[in-house]
Amino acid sequence: MKGCLKSRILKGWKGQLHESPIIEGSIGELDGYIFHFTHRDLESMLDKTIEWSSVEALLRYNSGHPQITWWRFPRVMITAFLNSYIKQQGFRAGAVGVVESMYQSFSMFITYAKLWELQHNVKLKKQ
Repeated sequence: MKGCLKSRILKGWKGQLHESPIIEGSIGELDGYIFHFTHRDLESMLDKTIEWSSVEALLRYNSGHPQITWWRFPRVMITAFLNSYIKQQGFRAGAVGVVESMYQSFSMFITYAKLWELQHNVKLKKQ
């Protein structure tokens, strides 16, 4: 039954990043929680960041994102950390919460560094 219901209501997905469902029919609200386990280890987190940060940077670039300046890097990193650790209560997870929050900060740095590259049409030289 679930498979039939899914194919009738869920028609697909839209967007390149953080996709949204295309629904035909009525929707509701879940009574409970959804646990979203996307990362199994640091290596899979890094792989995902390398892949998706390019997509996110290009989307920001194509939408006319303001020029990246030096101060934007620490600002987005601090904001990402505080959002993950405080607002989303990562502190409740102990060391895992610290690692995840620091990683979110790093992930934002990578995305904005790639955006900076696009805006300035540069590639960093290998040492």
